[in-house]
Order: sequence, then C-alpha cells, then structure tokens
Amino acid sequence: MDPFGKIADPFGKIAVTLLLIHSLCASTSWAGNPSFDQNYGVTWGKDHAQNYGSRIQLALDQTSGAGFESKSYYGSGSFEMKIKLPGPDSAGVVTAYYLTSGNSGNHDELDFEFLGNRKGKPYILQTNVFANGKGEREHRIHLWFDPRDDFHTYKVLWNQHIIVFYVDNVPIRYFKNLVEYGVAYPSKAMKITASIWNGEDWATDGGKTKINWRHAPFMANFEGFSIDGCPVGYEGSIQHCNSASYWWNNQRYWALNPTEVEEYQKVKKNYNMNHFHFLIYLFVVSCLNELFHLYAQSQKNGSSFLDNYQVTWGSDHVSYLNQGEVVQLSLDNYTGSGFASKLNYGSGFFNMSIKLPDNIYTAGLVIAFYLTSKSNNINDTHDELDFEFLGHTEGKPYLLQTNVIANGKGNREQRMSLWFDPTADFHSYQFLWNPYHIVLNAHFLKRFYIDDVPIRVFKNNTKIGVGFPTQPMQIVTSLWNGEAWATDEGRSKMNYTYGPFKAQFKGFDINGCPTQYNASLQECYSSELWWNGPKYWKLSEDEHNAYEKFKKKYLYYDYCTDVERYPNGTPLECNNLNDLSQKS
Repeated sequence: MDPFGKIADPFGKIAVTLLLIHSLCASTSWAGNPSFDQNYGVTWGKDHAQNYGSRIQLALDQTSGAGFESKSYYGSGSFEMKIKLPGPDSAGVVTAYYLTSGNSGNHDELDFEFLGNRKGKPYILQTNVFANGKGEREHRIHLWFDPRDDFHTYKVLWNQHIIVFYVDNVPIRYFKNLVEYGVAYPSKAMKITASIWNGEDWATDGGKTKINWRHAPFMANFEGFSIDGCPVGYEGSIQHCNSASYWWNNQRYWALNPTEVEEYQKVKKNYNMNHFHFLIYLFVVSCLNELFHLYAQSQKNGSSFLDNYQVTWGSDHVSYLNQGEVVQLSLDNYTGSGFASKLNYGSGFFNMSIKLPDNIYTAGLVIAFYLTSKSNNINDTHDELDFEFLGHTEGKPYLLQTNVIANGKGNREQRMSLWFDPTADFHSYQFLWNPYHIVLNAHFLKRFYIDDVPIRVFKNNTKIGVGFPTQPMQIVTSLWNGEAWATDEGRSKMNYTYGPFKAQFKGFDINGCPTQYNASLQECYSSELWWNGPKYWKLSEDEHNAYEKFKKKYLYYDYCTDVERYPNGTPLECNNLNDLSQKS
C-alpha cells in the first residue's frame, strides 16, 4: 500500500514526508523548541491559563490566579524561561518563576519573583534561596529595562558547586556551596514552577500599595519550554546529577568567569536595593559566600581556600578570618585541626604564609606544613617533605625542623632557629620540588620587600642509591600535640592553661602539577612547567652564598653531622652535597 495515497508527484511525496517528520519532532521531548505540553502542565487556575503551544499566558483577576510546573523533577541543570510581565499599575501582583522541592517545612527552593510596579516606578525583581527549609535570603534589584515591553530570559544555573541567577545572561546573584562550613545548600530534587498570584500583603512597598483590580486582568506571558536538566524521581537521590557528563557540571561552571564577575559587580553597584533581609544575608552568609572570592583569577592574593583545600579534621576548631583570606587552626586539650589540598601533585612550587601562635608558652605544640603521599601501613613506603615548628618556652626562639622522607626512609632531620619572630607577622614557607632537587625557602614578607633565603637543599642522588620523592603528594597543614618529642626532646610538655593555641594560614594558590594517586610522575617532569626549567636545576650563585651563610649562623642540628647517630659513617647523600650550584 502506497503510504502517500494518490500523490504521484515525487516532490509532493517529499513535502508530505517532511511534514510528517516535522510533526513527529514537534511531539518529542528532544525537539529543539518543544511545546509547553511536552515538558509542563497547568496545575491551578486552568480557566486563567491560555495555552498557545509555544507560549502560555497566565492571568490574575479577583477570582483566581494561575500556575504551571514541569512534569519531572531535576537534580541539577540550567533552567530558563522567557517572560513578558503584566502591563502598568500591577502593584501587589507577583509573577514567579522558580524551582522547588515542594511545600514541606524542609523544602529547597530557588526563586525569581517580580513584585509588581507602580506607575512611573521600575519593576522590582527579588531572588531567594531556600535550603532545607531555611530561607530569608532575599535579594532585590531594579531591572535596567522595562520587562513589560518584550520577553526577557531568566535563568538559574544549579550544580553542586554554585547557583547563579541570570537575567538576559547577565549574572545578578550567585550562591556558593559552603555546606562544609555549616551553610545549607539545595540538595533535593526540584520541579520548575511558574505562577501569577496576589501578593499585595507584602510585595509592593512592603504591602502598603495594594492591587488595583480596575487594571485586571493582569497577564504574564511565558515562552521557551525546553529544559536542560538532570531528571530525577521525587525524593530520589540527586547524586547522579553531579556527573561530569552534564555540561553544567563542567569545572568552567563552578565559578563566575572574569567577564561575569565584571557584569555582576556592575549590577551590584547600579541596581541593588538596600533591602533589610538582604543586608542580614550579606552580613551572616556573604562573609563566607561572596567574600570567599568570586573567581580564582580575580583575587589579589590568588586562589581562595575553597578552590584548592578542604578541612580534614577538627572542623569545629577551624575559623575563617579577613573575609575568608585567612584560615585559623586551633588546638586545645580537646583536639587540634588540619586541612589538606583537594588534589595530589607530582612536582611544583608550593607556598604557605603562616603566622604562629603568640602564646607565651607553646612547648610541645607542633605546627606542620608538609607534602605527603599515601602510606601503606603494612610496609610504609611513603614520601614526605616537612616544615615542622616545634613550639617554644619563654625567652627561647621557635625551632623549625625540616625532613625528607623517600620510599619510607626518613631520619633526615635538620633543625634551625629562626632569624625573625614568626608570631609577629606572616612569613612564607616554600618547597620547590622538581626531578633535580628539593629546595626549602623561608621568606619574610613586607609590602615592598621580599628576602628569599634557601634553608635546605636535597639533591636527586638516585644514581648513587639515595631515595628521592617520586610519588604523588598532597599538601597538608595541621596543629597537634607533639609533646612526646617536639620541645627539649620531649622534656617540656604541653601546658593547656596557656591555650588555646591558634595558628593562621593564608596564600592558598598552588603552582603544582596535579596528578592521580599512584600515577606516574613523568608528565610532571615536563620542561614546559616553569619550576622544571634550567633556572631551577641548581641554586644561583647568590642563592648558594645565602644558603651557606644561613647554615653557618642558624642551623644547629644536622643529621649529616650526628656522629652518635651514625658512628659508622654518615648517609650517602651527606657526602654528595659539596656543589649545590650544579645540576644532578
């Protein structure tokens, strides 16, 4: 049977075929521009909703408003709607576009709410974020256009790192995931919802300006019903929605890019309203959220803590100071604390600025900044590079110990007194680790002054059988009780009446080659990485002279000269340190 009936003209058959294909495409959820019915359904006020296929109109009068919602729940995505708002004198009328997990007391919700307008006044757009039932995070702006004249695009990007609200692709608000610091973050499956309703009790002028029903019906129009989201069942886990296979979970969408940062700052400067709840939100939440830095590349001091690090223990003993620029670890007789890099590295230049506790007595206290690989408890073969501050008693200097562990073999301690007071200001401590050697530097930072001093060098002497760190390592800091050995060989113990003991850290950028645990480090030895370049194969003449002066004046213990420890001769590497200005 001829499916084309009596159509004999082949061009006519082609035309009919194209019409059939078009019809099929229009009725599938994967169509580029789906109709309303494919992804949404009217939920209330059905006699106040007009469905035009590619556009839906919701109306509000004295009898009812109207609303619609998506047929599916979602666990992440980029959700947008084109909206044209009701005409003039719509005070008290709320037009809303939002994501919501439902009406329970612990619901999640992300809101766009248009709060009506009075004649001659701009429309006000309010955004809000609810997480586990906690809201009151209102943010209001004046729009820079008349949203009644034409359609404009309103979008929410939601992934496990950040939520961004956009108007015509301009970011007007963002909310970072800070659950590890006690800030609730939306984590429930949500539906997409739109509605128009009577909000005269609060919406315009704080509820003073009521709806004028003589201007009714108030009609809002919606277009663009495609959905870029990860579908999930109601109350189902959204864990799979964090998959990198979804474009909105790509790392480029974990923060605002530089252009978006600039646009966002302009909106804040020119269109933000001084709304009471928003001021509270800024004070209580933004100290963690906004001030934990907009974007790593736009920071004066490099990356934020959250970009590269995470708290690993003693979270209730960790504080965030100076708008998140400084992380403070504390130790008392209950616990210490620590944090570590999120990634492992195979070579690089690793820096941390540290200010030690200014308590009069810190004997037994160990403050550590180090690189370490994962160890096998049965047969320890880990690598490690250590800075360890060993506490002090009144009138005595702080002692700094360094160590190098390769393939589980350590016992390479060097101890030195410091030529500055490490409690009075931040000082920068650095490791340079490449295939040729390891250099440990201590820097004293002033506004226009940097004094680079190499305090230890460990050459790659694998050719003579000396172990050298070759495993991926994580950057770690910690504050802990080391009274069994740290101060006066363990004779001076911790005295918690002088506590709590607090050390501060800043400078969270990392210049390193990221790699996977147990991976080969070959790619991290590439000459394209600046710290592997010829300049860093050896100490310069000035560095060599500074290093020799440092050792002569401040180094008071070196395992290489410990005859009691090594009565039969010092370790092999100690006999091959004469010319540190040469490449291995």
